[in-house]
Amino acid sequence: MKPDSMKSVTLNVVDFAHQDIEKVVNDFYTQVAQDDLLKIPFQSVSEWPKHIARMTHFWWGRFGGESYMDAQYNPPLKHF
Repeated sequence: MKPDSMKSVTLNVVDFAHQDIEKVVNDFYTQVAQDDLLKIPFQSVSEWPKHIARMTHFWWGRFGGESYMDAQYNPPLKHF
């Protein structure tokens, strides 16, 4: 279950709510999916909402939020 909208994490003295991270991730992948060049490496993504949810969870955790999904996803390892 996603953290409630009042939950936040602090990174470099900036507070981020879960919904802030979700919005950035969603906006980023929306733009990627529409860009002729950037969408090429992401052609394997078949379920954008699921991918966005996993990436939001990933960044929430990297910013110090508690895990709320049973997912072990390591984007740097996947891409490099």
